[in-house]
Amino acid sequence: MIKSFSILLLFICSLGFSQETYLDTLKTEIEGKENPKQHLYNLLLSENANYKLAVISNALGLQFQRESNLDSAFYCHNKALEYALKVNDNNQEIGVSYNKIGVVYYYRGELDSAIVYFKKSIPYYQEKSLKANSYNNLAIMNKYNSSPDLAIENYLLAYDIYKSIKDTVKQVYVLSNIGALYNDLTSFDKAKEYLNRGILLAKQSSNKDGELNCKANLGKTYADTKNFDKAVPLLKECIAYYEENEGYQFLIVNKNNLANCFDDQGDKETALKVYLEILELVEETGIENSKEAILINVGTSYQELGDYEKALRYTKEALEFSKSNSLVLRYEPIYKSLSSIYQSMNNMDSSLYYKNLQIALRDSLDNVEREKKMMELEAEHQNEELNSDLKSTQSELDETEKRRALISKSLIYSLIIILITVFGVVIFYTRYKKKKLLSEELTVRNKKNRSDIKDLESTLGTKNEEIETLSNLKEKRKEPYPKDLDALTEREQEVLVGVQEGLKDQEIADKLFISITTVRTHLRKAYSKIDARNRAEAIQFISKFEI
Repeated sequence: MIKSFSILLLFICSLGFSQETYLDTLKTEIEGKENPKQHLYNLLLSENANYKLAVISNALGLQFQRESNLDSAFYCHNKALEYALKVNDNNQEIGVSYNKIGVVYYYRGELDSAIVYFKKSIPYYQEKSLKANSYNNLAIMNKYNSSPDLAIENYLLAYDIYKSIKDTVKQVYVLSNIGALYNDLTSFDKAKEYLNRGILLAKQSSNKDGELNCKANLGKTYADTKNFDKAVPLLKECIAYYEENEGYQFLIVNKNNLANCFDDQGDKETALKVYLEILELVEETGIENSKEAILINVGTSYQELGDYEKALRYTKEALEFSKSNSLVLRYEPIYKSLSSIYQSMNNMDSSLYYKNLQIALRDSLDNVEREKKMMELEAEHQNEELNSDLKSTQSELDETEKRRALISKSLIYSLIIILITVFGVVIFYTRYKKKKLLSEELTVRNKKNRSDIKDLESTLGTKNEEIETLSNLKEKRKEPYPKDLDALTEREQEVLVGVQEGLKDQEIADKLFISITTVRTHLRKAYSKIDARNRAEAIQFISKFEI
């Protein structure tokens, strides 16, 4: 839930910057236009003042962001930065441009670059709210970049500023974000402290949305600490609120947390009922972000209750949905569930069939993943080079602007500055074209990889001889699970598979739709059963034995 709000807040921050009166005038001017982009293009051609050109370029970049045209948005915001740097060294539009470039990097998934530009924006702000927004953006980036301590530090800096300007709405959401982050770190006492502070402040300021946001996160904290007596009433209160206000995205998240509470308490029938309500809500609203995971939860619940026909029906529906949406990474757990269901039905042929599909797909995905990682490393290397060149060019531009201020009366030096500026623009445009070509090349290669995966899937299961061959290969690869060891539960097996795939605890939790605390509990029990002390020994065991 906090992730959804963080993304929303980041986008609001990117739209909410104002620079004196010209931007307000510009916003009013383009509101009634049929084609705002064309109007902004015309303004760029007719305007000469660098400050106005910077504001117009940033406004045009936001238009491209709304269309998800990130390359064009990136170009416009960089042009805005170039214009803003020509105005003076203490110009707030410089900070606005840096921030907007950081937002584009975030949408591209380049968190390190986003962090660099958000940091650059902060010194240029005269308005405290803009500085606080950049600290908040930094916190979100550091959270997603696995730097929770830095994220909390950034959130606290933003909170202090919001407090100084008496912005209680954003104070509440920052407190909620901090509490949720401490919950992810399993610092549950700290999480409760900040979330309760957020609830109290929200009540004092009549901020019902913020109050329920904090309560939802507090309910999850209680659920993760197995304090279900407190978790369930909070989650039910949040569900009632979001049902009344049609906040369906948050409603689905809270209902799922509630179902997990019942599941963890062993109340499988109530958990199934809530899972089915979530599925019905997904169908009604069309919010299908995690539909396949919900279908798997329903199928698993039916299997645990012994209704194998319904378990089979919902799990197959999850497979159809995943295939129709090309969710290749979801095939393997679905194949595994189908194999388990058929085994429970004593249909060993079908169980073996899906087990072999699972193994074959895992092998193929391993190869694709290796190639993908190589491509990512190559792209990252290229990106670092481009960023280095961009920083170098920016440094040259900054130095040039300082020299221009001192020798502005000299025509000769003015001409030199113009030539250097043009040279910098050419370098930047060249780098931009190279990066665009690299992006297109990666897109083509990704399409080819997806095509290869589809070709592989089309050949699976067409011949019984291939299944038998895969079965023989499986037997050669791994030894049977040692009889002298305690058997692993289904969930412990799923968590160990996530470890073998190289997933982090949070990623395993997201994949299985359970909490990170539950993941760690299953890991601890599984390690004890297979006598493994760490991830490396667990992977070595899984590679050697069938689990």
